[in-house]
Amino acid sequence: MSQLTSEFASPVHSASDAIARPGQTAALEARFAYGGILNKELEDEWVWVFVDDCSGVWRYVGYALTSDEGRVTFNLAGTLPPGEYDVRMEVVGDATWVPIRLWVLPAGTHVSVFDVDATLTTSDTQELEEILLGHTPDAYPSAPDLTRAEAGRNEIVLYLTGRPEVLAGNTRGWLAGVGFADGAVHLASAAADILPTNSGVGDYKLRYLRALTGAGLKLDDAFGNATTDVYAYAGAGISVARTWIIGPNAGSGGTNGVTGSWAAVAAQIGAEAPVTQPW
Repeated sequence: MSQLTSEFASPVHSASDAIARPGQTAALEARFAYGGILNKELEDEWVWVFVDDCSGVWRYVGYALTSDEGRVTFNLAGTLPPGEYDVRMEVVGDATWVPIRLWVLPAGTHVSVFDVDATLTTSDTQELEEILLGHTPDAYPSAPDLTRAEAGRNEIVLYLTGRPEVLAGNTRGWLAGVGFADGAVHLASAAADILPTNSGVGDYKLRYLRALTGAGLKLDDAFGNATTDVYAYAGAGISVARTWIIGPNAGSGGTNGVTGSWAAVAAQIGAEAPVTQPW
């Protein structure tokens, strides 16, 4: 087993949130590394897994070993009823940990999908400035209101981003700090998935959305900025009438075009009747 040293004392552990059906095994995945953006993977180390089952008490559910790429997959038995659960994967050797949110959602659950960069933030360069300069991204006017409007009508909010998973903590912190609605966060785990092409980020998003529809979830609304978003949303069966694209590609593919602010769309969504979730 490798030794944890101060050389890699700054953890950059990262993970996307997980979505599973009731009764279905939930695959909880995380990556463990140290040392910033250019980091060293944590190899062959034991990781404990804890779940808060809404009681406020962490329950130990098992352990797993990191791979030579610092990755862990833990298959959580499908015993949890529908709902939202906090998961903690903790390195046994130094007690550093990564949070994961587990959403147990039955077939028929209504979901609204949001891209992040240049959709909720004002440009794609915000991500680069965050990585290199520590800049806090600027949000489009009324972007938080839009997500809260969807949550207010009982939609499950999904943030599906092409950001690399190393930015998981930054992304969750920014969403919470600016006042976006609580929701599942899914990031790219492979370098090919962040390429700004249909065969890159487009196919990565499409695969994930099709996995959700294959599990019986209903993708009601979608929000993005890029032609890759249009490609993924349409491919997953989301109606163009319920797809909104902001920025230079507004209206692409017959979608609803948005310019400058999400205020009007937030008001429209907020005035709509709530959906009925199947639990």
